[in-house]
Amino acid sequence: MTRPPQGTTMSALARVIAVICAICLSLGASLPYMSLWLESKRGLDGPQIALILASAGIARLVTGPLLMMLPHRLGGEGRALSLLAGVAAGFYALLWVAPGFSLLFLFAFIAQSCAAAAMPLVEAQALNAGRSGKIPYGPIRGAGSAAFIAGSVGVGWLVGQFGADAALATAIFGLAATAILAQGLPNAPAARHRGPLGSARATWRQIRQTFANRPIRWLFFTATIVQSSHALYYSFGTPIWIKQGFAPDFIGLLWATGTGIEIIFLLLVERYLKNIRAETWIALGGIGAIVRWLGLAFSPGPIFTLGLQSLHAATFAMTHIGTMKVIAREVPPAEVGGVATLFFSVSTGTVIGSAMLACGPLYAQFGARAYVVMAALGALGLGLTFVQRAQRSQTAPAAIAAPPIG
Repeated sequence: MTRPPQGTTMSALARVIAVICAICLSLGASLPYMSLWLESKRGLDGPQIALILASAGIARLVTGPLLMMLPHRLGGEGRALSLLAGVAAGFYALLWVAPGFSLLFLFAFIAQSCAAAAMPLVEAQALNAGRSGKIPYGPIRGAGSAAFIAGSVGVGWLVGQFGADAALATAIFGLAATAILAQGLPNAPAARHRGPLGSARATWRQIRQTFANRPIRWLFFTATIVQSSHALYYSFGTPIWIKQGFAPDFIGLLWATGTGIEIIFLLLVERYLKNIRAETWIALGGIGAIVRWLGLAFSPGPIFTLGLQSLHAATFAMTHIGTMKVIAREVPPAEVGGVATLFFSVSTGTVIGSAMLACGPLYAQFGARAYVVMAALGALGLGLTFVQRAQRSQTAPAAIAAPPIG
């Protein structure tokens, strides 16, 4: 088994926690409120907002692998994370002064691409810190979820007091703090390759090796489909609830409930549920998606909706834990950041971005009933986990019974 990088100290672990809190604070400010800022401060309409929010995600199938070169080029994940977060903060700040839609789109695209590429590197630092045995991965990720809640709830109050600019300012602050704190992170040993051609070869070699690994390949299919079922919730969840007559402060409680339950789950999983297989976690995520989205499709009352939000622990957190367990099991520490970047480029990037664009006409035509399509995605992901399990059970006995070669 490959050992984690030596020299990990409690001060380094505290820095990892601070970094994940900073970047999740930024996400808690941008995810719920960026569309509000684009509409109220820049006067964009729905299709323009959808294009800005989805384009960087769709392009991550290309930009993700390209940005995977940075740890090789810069000599480690910590340096790459600092650069990405700093560039994202700078281009988010330029949104205030961008003249016209074209430059606004370009600056937002760069900012979102860099911020999205930074997140898997944060996850890799947290995962490798958990491997050191000093602190489990679950509580580290739970601290990030707590910061997301603080960002979404706190920025909601700030927006009410000072307007939507407070959301963008908080997102920039979180990314700038990430860039500063990441400079002191341990740099996992990454192979150095001279020149851009060497870095490109190393990156695409890693992609080929990743997809040659059958468990990782199945992970890309199953977990990506389950996570993509969040597309309608992320893009039109709040407008749907407003049309159902929910008060804005209660909608804020709904968002906080989902993430709060996620925190509790992540804090408990390492203590009580750490022996559950990764594939089982992803299957449970698919089951949760079926129940959650079918329930929301039929416009339940506020209490039942609040209960359905607790299933965020299944649809997101269980699927996420399963994902990271597969990566931790199949990938050595020095390659975790690259593989995680590739996975998130596909799942939370290209696939969810494309699904968000598709959710536009679904929402316009069916409203809350469009959640039925999201439930179908959860069912598809669940079905694929059973297919994977059946194939593994068929191939394992054959491998045992095979006669030795030579």
